[in-house]
Amino acid sequence: MSHLHSNTLQMYDHKAAKYHWEGPHYMFWEPPVEEFLENQESKLIAPRVIPEGANGAWVPMLFPGIGLAGSEDGWNIFIIEPLEPELTRVINRGRVSNSSGWEFTKQSMRSSNFWTKFGLSGKYESHDAMNDDDPMVAGDFTGEDVYACEQQQKSLKSPYFETGPVATGETPIVEHQKVVLEWLGRDK
Repeated sequence: MSHLHSNTLQMYDHKAAKYHWEGPHYMFWEPPVEEFLENQESKLIAPRVIPEGANGAWVPMLFPGIGLAGSEDGWNIFIIEPLEPELTRVINRGRVSNSSGWEFTKQSMRSSNFWTKFGLSGKYESHDAMNDDDPMVAGDFTGEDVYACEQQQKSLKSPYFETGPVATGETPIVEHQKVVLEWLGRDK
C-alpha cells in the first residue's frame, strides 16, 4: 500500500496500518496522517459520511469477493468477479453524503487550499502527453491497483518467474489463497 499508493493515498499513515483475518474475511484500516486529521472538516473534498471518531481508510474484504471501502467522505461496495485466470471484473458502487449539490460545492471549495498544497498525483510523473493515460501517472488509486494486479498476472507466464520469499505486505495474498484452497476442499 505505501509503495503503490505513495502519491495517491498519502493522506493515510501506511506504516500504522492494522489488518487481520476474521475467519475467511480480511480487515484493513489505516489512520489519517496528522496533517490530514488536524481540522479535518476543512480538508474533506465532500461532506462527511463516516462519524468523526472513525477516521481513516477502512477496507473489509468479505470472502469470496465482496469489498467495502470507506473513508471520511464516502464509501464503496465492490464485487470482485473472476472471469478467467487472467481476467477479473470489478463492479464498484459508491456512496457519498445525502447532501445538496450546494453542500458538495461548499465542501470542495473549503478543501481546495489544502489539496493544492498537499497534492495528489500518480505514482510516477508524466513526462510527455503520450503517457497521460498510464494508470501509474493518472492519480487514480483503483487504476494503480488494477495495473499492478495485471502485471502480476502477466509475470506468472514469464520463463523467468520463480517463487521466492514473501514480504510482510504480501502475506494477505498468501492467506487468501489458503482460504480459497480450503473452500475448494483442497489441502493447504
